[in-house]
Amino acid sequence: LLLTAVCVLAGCSQKPVGETTRMSIADIEAMTESMAQSLLSSDALATRGPDDKPWVVSMDKVLNLSDDVMTPNEQWSIMAQVRGSTAIKALWDEKAIRFVIPPERVAELRNSPYGPDFEQGFASERRVTHTMTATFRSVTRAQAKIRSDLYYCEFDMLDLHTGEPVWSDKFEFKRQAKGHVWD
Repeated sequence: LLLTAVCVLAGCSQKPVGETTRMSIADIEAMTESMAQSLLSSDALATRGPDDKPWVVSMDKVLNLSDDVMTPNEQWSIMAQVRGSTAIKALWDEKAIRFVIPPERVAELRNSPYGPDFEQGFASERRVTHTMTATFRSVTRAQAKIRSDLYYCEFDMLDLHTGEPVWSDKFEFKRQAKGHVWD
């Protein structure tokens, strides 16, 4: 009887898996890993090395066309997460590419209680050579007790000197939740 009570209490204290279809930190991390691998294998970076003239890529625009309601601070927090990931930071050592977010967004995120920490002087001296945009989309399928969202995130990088696109890729992931959708 005691064992049953402990099992019931332990089961009640944990949040059920699949309760929401919102993007998670793990989704962003997986997308960032895939993004870094895509960049490393791209034609644009094939001949680049650590001693080449640095590229500074400014993440200038985030467009949320998904069903997830994301405030501008949430959108830019995701971009700061992408920029600060280990896989993306490693591109500086391997290919002399650094990703930054616009200074005004850094100021907004510094004032946000959920924003990441930026080192002092972050983005104070930089010469942007490329821009990148991010577009989030989703498709939802829902029935009475199950919902799934397929997220599609597309990134486009543009060379500011030539005006030509140098890299573009998309990343997809699916989230599924069970329970009454109207609950």
